[in-house]
Amino acid sequence: MPFSAQIYRERRRRLAEKTREGIAIIPTASEQIRSRDSDFPFRPVSYFYYLTGFAEPEAVLVIIAGEHERSILFCLKRDIKEEQWFGHRLGLEGAKKVSGVDEVYPISSLDKEMPWLLMDQRVVYLPGETSEWVERIKNWFVDIQIAMGKFRLHDQGDYRNAYDLLDEMRLIKQPEEISFLRQAAQISAYALNTAMRACSPGVAEYELEAVLAHKFRRENSVYAFQPIVAGGKNACILHYIENNCLLKNGDLVLMDIGCELDCYASDISRTFPINGKFSREQKIIYKIVLAAQEAAIKRVKPGNNFFDLHRMAVRIITAGLIKHGLLTGELERLIKDKAYMRFFMHSLGHCVGLDTHDSGSKEIRDGQQVLRPGMVLT
Repeated sequence: MPFSAQIYRERRRRLAEKTREGIAIIPTASEQIRSRDSDFPFRPVSYFYYLTGFAEPEAVLVIIAGEHERSILFCLKRDIKEEQWFGHRLGLEGAKKVSGVDEVYPISSLDKEMPWLLMDQRVVYLPGETSEWVERIKNWFVDIQIAMGKFRLHDQGDYRNAYDLLDEMRLIKQPEEISFLRQAAQISAYALNTAMRACSPGVAEYELEAVLAHKFRRENSVYAFQPIVAGGKNACILHYIENNCLLKNGDLVLMDIGCELDCYASDISRTFPINGKFSREQKIIYKIVLAAQEAAIKRVKPGNNFFDLHRMAVRIITAGLIKHGLLTGELERLIKDKAYMRFFMHSLGHCVGLDTHDSGSKEIRDGQQVLRPGMVLT
């Protein structure tokens, strides 16, 4: 829980204000089996964590909007025997203190309580577009209608997407969020610089990854995503994660890395020479990319359109490729034909926050959102 309960209360109030009516159901994740009796490290669903600060599995947040607005959390109770094996659990009282919700119930009572909470609610805000929850809510509607003797098969809720509203909220970061994002970025930058100093011909990709892992854990952070440490031709695979080859003299290595600090992510991508010195050709390409990056960063200002920044980067890169003979033809025609995509097939960047590709990433890339104060980009 990085923030005070009051911050989470205010976020829930804002969501209820946006919905104006109805009930919103926001679950977190369950623990997932890795193999046999070994689980993957647990990570809460970002939407749920944004509204609660509660980082334990098997929990559901319910927000009721309207005149009698309230928030209810269902979570695991404390269990001393379980905690002896798997660690401390906050339980009902601890969850209420962390999140500031109005009421807390055991997760085991969800099916019992939800039909009554849905009573008289016509609008239901779902966790995304998931049929699993639609079917479950329909069953709850049937349960309460039968209990009240008012069964109507057609009268089972007006379903909407709660995540659409939460995406709007998460797009603009609050000062306390920006502080965590800055710390995460600083940890990642320090780890990357340390890995660069450890790099030399004959070192394995996984050895550079080990430097990252060491620096991340020393700062109590974890991977925001599986790091990419790609030497030579491996760097041409956009999401290469094997990280198991030896680094060769004369090649470049690409590192796309980021840590996550209290669920807030960072994302840095850099390419550098394994032996510490660029060849003439490598330096040419590096300078083209650097020019595009620096020009784009200068234009990251409120009111500008991110898609315009992407187009500007495309123009700079295409012009550089023409100048050095990697593309031939007229600039405007090559851009129109997307000839540059052989070399630059992805977008300029994205939003970063509780997720590496955070809320709003698609909208800014498509030009649907202009840049606003509080947005955080990589």
